[in-house]
Amino acid sequence: MSVARDALSGVSWTASSTLIKGLLQLVQLIVLARYLTAAELGVLAIVQLVVSFAQIFGDAGISNALIFHKNLVKDQLNQLYIVNVLLGLFISVVVFAMAFPMALFFDMQALTLLLWYLSPVFLIRSFGQQPLALLQQAMRFNSIAKIEVFASVASFTVLIVLLAFDLRLLSVVVSQLLNALLLSGCLLIVFAHLRPKLTRLRIHSIIEPIKYGLYQTGESFVNFISAQLDQLLIGKLLGAEALGIYAYVKALVFRPALQLINPVVNKVAFPLMVNHQHTHSLALLYSMILRLLSLINIPLYSLVALFPNLVLSFTFGEQWLEHAQLLRWLALYMLIISMMNPIGVLLRASGNVKRGFWWNMGVTVARPLIIVFSIESGIVEMVKMLVLLQVVLFVLHWLYLIKPVSGLSAARLCLSLAPAVLAFAMVSLFILVCVQPLLMLSAVYLFAFICVGYVLAIAPQLIKVFKFIRGS
Repeated sequence: MSVARDALSGVSWTASSTLIKGLLQLVQLIVLARYLTAAELGVLAIVQLVVSFAQIFGDAGISNALIFHKNLVKDQLNQLYIVNVLLGLFISVVVFAMAFPMALFFDMQALTLLLWYLSPVFLIRSFGQQPLALLQQAMRFNSIAKIEVFASVASFTVLIVLLAFDLRLLSVVVSQLLNALLLSGCLLIVFAHLRPKLTRLRIHSIIEPIKYGLYQTGESFVNFISAQLDQLLIGKLLGAEALGIYAYVKALVFRPALQLINPVVNKVAFPLMVNHQHTHSLALLYSMILRLLSLINIPLYSLVALFPNLVLSFTFGEQWLEHAQLLRWLALYMLIISMMNPIGVLLRASGNVKRGFWWNMGVTVARPLIIVFSIESGIVEMVKMLVLLQVVLFVLHWLYLIKPVSGLSAARLCLSLAPAVLAFAMVSLFILVCVQPLLMLSAVYLFAFICVGYVLAIAPQLIKVFKFIRGS
């Protein structure tokens, strides 16, 4: 199968699944922000942090190791499955045991019961992780999409019903448990041939995929601490209400890229790079990924930064307008992160997970220092400092990661981003400087005109990228 056919098929099904799931999560975010109090949102933010943190160790990087190591025999797969399930059980027990201490640490009494109820989710997920990874390796994105969409729609429906019965935070927990049950259950039932058999565990025969997974787990752990320390510190120092506001404005900004746009590309790009890096240069494939992402993410986050009041009013309601500056600076912060995000795919596909681990170690030292020394000046000032740090990290990540691994030059990197930057800048300046003084348009019309103008401006680029994919 050619790169073009693999990419187009994968993007089509992955995009459909991710779009539906992402839209449901965005609607859920908006519903919860309008329905729950700021303090309740803060408690829920800590719950989500615990879940995300624990899930790193629940999988231990084994899923990606299965995709990377394509020649594993059945006996090795059986043993890796046992490791997956044992890790899931261990994480569930740890979360249950640590629920009360975490509630005391953050001074949030509601945390204890919520984490107790949610703790089995890690064991449940572990049963479906290997079948899911094997389907990704085989580029069976259509099958994955159907199951993920079914689980997401069902769990979202249950969430809305439970909220209608005023179960509030508990409704989110039940929804997540149901999603995990449906996803793992469907994978094991529909793809019975991928179900492993019980076997004796012999670590020496699976040491290579475990080593690969451990490095990725270390990288993910360090990256998680670096990326989420802001919420942990705000929750501890400023309390649940301040955390609720910050976490949900941040989620509004981060979810379009990290749950809608980038995952579509990343899920397809990883197996694609693994399968085709011997026939196509990594520099070529990575520059294509960056160009595709930049054509979407650069205008998206630039528009949010230009019109924060409009975005907040439309999504969370007018009571959130006082946080417009926070949204503006978080949008700029996320813009840079979204263009650095695909580096993980490049490192995993090339087997350079160790390099990624040490990179994230360095970032984890720098970012917390910025947060600790700036948080006393206020949350907005803290985010401004994080934006400056991210600009520096963008340059360094090319120097330390992109260039050594793929050979992509700085000029070629800039050329990948240039079409989106130039098109949005020219369209925005024309409308804001030339059109707005004459017509005095409202923010809604300005937003719409910039969107339409940008789409028309980048149409030739989209056609060029599409022709490149077909020609591959």
